[in-house]
Amino acid sequence: MTRWILTLLLLSVTGPAPSAAEQLTGGYVACLTEQSLDEAIRFAAHKDRRGWTFLLTSGRCIITEPGLQVSVLQRKLFKAQVRYYAADGTSSVDLWTVSENLRR
Repeated sequence: MTRWILTLLLLSVTGPAPSAAEQLTGGYVACLTEQSLDEAIRFAAHKDRRGWTFLLTSGRCIITEPGLQVSVLQRKLFKAQVRYYAADGTSSVDLWTVSENLRR
């Protein structure tokens, strides 16, 4: 019984496996790696325009468009990993973004 309760608690904290499609609210940063997202947040907090510009121009991060459909792969406290699928369904990309960028 205790093991089952611990499993439920763990699932409620870590979240489910990939969920149903959600939409991005847009206007937020999304990056190829969690580390790049952390850098983007740090650059924004310190108003480091040079660092921010580097992340965007290097292709490591983008500013999202509103309404993009994504699947949530995992959630953390203030960020989430999502998968965006190409319109033709032939490819996808995994991105890290801030939780505020997800519209339920």
